[in-house]
Amino acid sequence: MKREITYKNKEIFAEEVTDKLEKYIERKIQKLEKLLNHFPQDVVKLHITLERNPNRVEYQASFNLSLPAETLHATEKGDNLFKPLSSATDDLIRQIEKFKSKLLRKEHLFTKQEAPDQ
Repeated sequence: MKREITYKNKEIFAEEVTDKLEKYIERKIQKLEKLLNHFPQDVVKLHITLERNPNRVEYQASFNLSLPAETLHATEKGDNLFKPLSSATDDLIRQIEKFKSKLLRKEHLFTKQEAPDQ
């Protein structure tokens, strides 16, 4: 999986917090990788954006996951940086599981047939 982490207002983040944060993100990415092992790894792209509001203590974590047939997105806000990361990851895991079950049922192959006009 190709991954990219972007910080907005990075100068606000302390260096020791950034190190802990990257270790925490790595653990969360490992959970995602377990779910995505059926997809070709060179096609799967994960973009993470972490932002701190400079005017108040509010953090935002945004995940964009590009899969071969779908793009999944999760965004969460909170007053602690780790809480939005955890919530956004959980939301993305739910979306991945839903997408994989849709693929297993092969819903994408069925087209809705319209009723004939009488």
